[in-house]
Amino acid sequence: MAQLSLDEAFLQLCVHGPEHAKHRGVHIPYESTHPNLPKNQTIKDLPGHLTVKTISRDPLQQAITITVKGLPLVFTHTGGYTFANPNPFPLNDWVKKPGKLYVRGEYPTQGYTDFTAQQLPSYEAAASQAGYVPGRVIIYTYTLNRITAAFITDDDNYVSGVVNSTNTQWIPTNVVRPEA
Repeated sequence: MAQLSLDEAFLQLCVHGPEHAKHRGVHIPYESTHPNLPKNQTIKDLPGHLTVKTISRDPLQQAITITVKGLPLVFTHTGGYTFANPNPFPLNDWVKKPGKLYVRGEYPTQGYTDFTAQQLPSYEAAASQAGYVPGRVIIYTYTLNRITAAFITDDDNYVSGVVNSTNTQWIPTNVVRPEA
């Protein structure tokens, strides 16, 4: 299998997903290093869950929560989107949809974040290929300097993204409302 750099692996995950990389014979490391860490210490990508609740369809407003096993922070967004209206896509409320948080050398830090989402719908494979190809949602959180994380589910849904929002942040797990 070909070995990708950390940035190449992260880009591959964000654009095509882990199953496509495996199909193409590309090895994606699920842990990474960082210049501020000891030489042999790595940061692992972590399993988690995505919860989406639609608050309003027009204008589109949703409550989104990403919880990650082993991370003392939770991603939350409540409200509308910078880019989303009108919304012609089906909306699904999800409770704890499994996924994985992918990072590059460090976990997200507490505070406000921008985010955007990519929706890849499920489809039936072409006649020369076999079966059903599952969709996925990818939520990227980012700052002015870099993408801080990408959370990828194994199913499709519709969410959008925001910039400069005080309603979107990584907060400590002990601050999250019980219903989130």
